Amino acid sequence: MCLAASKAVGREGVLGVQKIGALWRLYPSSQQKRVELLIKGIMIEEKLMNVASQNPFIIRGGDGVEIPSTKLTISDLPISVANDTVETALIKNGL
Repeated sequence: MCLAASKAVGREGVLGVQKIGALWRLYPSSQQKRVELLIKGIMIEEKLMNVASQNPFIIRGGDGVEIPSTKLTISDLPISVANDTVETALIKNGL
């Protein structure tokens, strides 16, 4: 990812990249390089990938203001457990 971003804006234009879950965070060296990344995008395996200016996973209201949210990960549940069952258990436990 770092090499792909560097090809778009030059080696000095990218300080680094970080993978956070399904999201890649790019660290451009300047505001100008950030704008270049947003305009040019990044080529990965001959496909043009658009670069988002903000985290696309943030929940926003109709007015564009971020809605505070908490991500909750529950593991080790059988796939057959219904969403309603999980929601009821969370509410019962004060979550």
